[in-house]
Amino acid sequence: MSRPLCLAALLALVGCLPPLQQDGKDEADSGLDVDEDDDGGTGGEDGSDTTGGGDGADSGSGTGGGSGSGTTGSGGSGTGSGDDGGDDGGTGGGDDAGGDDGSSGGSDGGGTGVGPDYGSAGGLSVATTTGSASVGGGCTLDYTTFTPRSGALGVRVIMAHGFLRSPANMADWAQHLASWGFEVVTPALCHSNIFDTNHVQNGADMIALHASLGGGDVIYVGQSAGGLSAFLAGGDDARALGVVGLDATDDFFSAGAAAASGVALPVFGIVGEASTCNSSANFVTAFQAAPDSTILRVNESEHCDYEAPTDFGCTALCTVANPTHTDAELRHAIGGLMTSAAISVSGDPSAEADWWAPGGRYYDDLDAVGMLQPL
Repeated sequence: MSRPLCLAALLALVGCLPPLQQDGKDEADSGLDVDEDDDGGTGGEDGSDTTGGGDGADSGSGTGGGSGSGTTGSGGSGTGSGDDGGDDGGTGGGDDAGGDDGSSGGSDGGGTGVGPDYGSAGGLSVATTTGSASVGGGCTLDYTTFTPRSGALGVRVIMAHGFLRSPANMADWAQHLASWGFEVVTPALCHSNIFDTNHVQNGADMIALHASLGGGDVIYVGQSAGGLSAFLAGGDDARALGVVGLDATDDFFSAGAAAASGVALPVFGIVGEASTCNSSANFVTAFQAAPDSTILRVNESEHCDYEAPTDFGCTALCTVANPTHTDAELRHAIGGLMTSAAISVSGDPSAEADWWAPGGRYYDDLDAVGMLQPL
């Protein structure tokens, strides 16, 4: 996160990690469905490493009737009689089987179908490449790009890590979004360390990186202080379709709140429980001041749930009890909200209706178990 409220900062010299204070959760398990191709996993340094997307059967925390064979983890779920298409990864309603193209499966019986389970991995295979770009001011951004091998939506996501964190802590989220059709770029931010902290400049660097890659439609996504930079980038980039904040944190100068009235595009805020790690959820003020914002708290989620994968550097300091919802259920909800928001601003408003609004199937399922709180 930022220097703000980093009184808990330097709490192990890892201070405001994102600002930290976290859990007794197992950092080795990201709770995400990240399927890999036979030809290799997420790769090393340069060149073109590959990560697969959704060849295998995925399973989630769903309950209820219906049956089907999930082969890609990308389908929707259904209610009523008959076999529903889709993956088994949602909360509520039945086992679902999805198609390779990442669309929701059909229903061969009676009942009402709903949209895809965006909390589970999509059905697209993903390739990764690395690169670097000079964005001025002495900053060269090293980055990794996650690209679907087919079925691309033609929308880029620039995804920012938190303070004192790295792109490695966002790799699973990037893989997840790419499996649903987005090109996702995860830069190593230049101004996100104890000796050089400038979240406003990081936002400008994200815009410059997007331009260096050819421009076009873009969504800015960020966790912790990276959420602040993504928010500022979205407000300043005319090509931006929307912003998704993952337990974002504002800085000492409240740069997010100060800029919020000018962030005139769809903003989706997904927020964890208030703690030292997210500066007492201080970005809610900025989210609420944005003209077109929707904010949901995922109850029992903590700051480290919003990066994937997380590690001991975060979990050692950020602890929020989750007696009701498992780590996997929390990650599934966060991933579904993040992905449906991105799909929505890319041209499919039904994704927002399913996940972000009362009456939507996934929203109602999560709300029924006490996982969501509108802010």
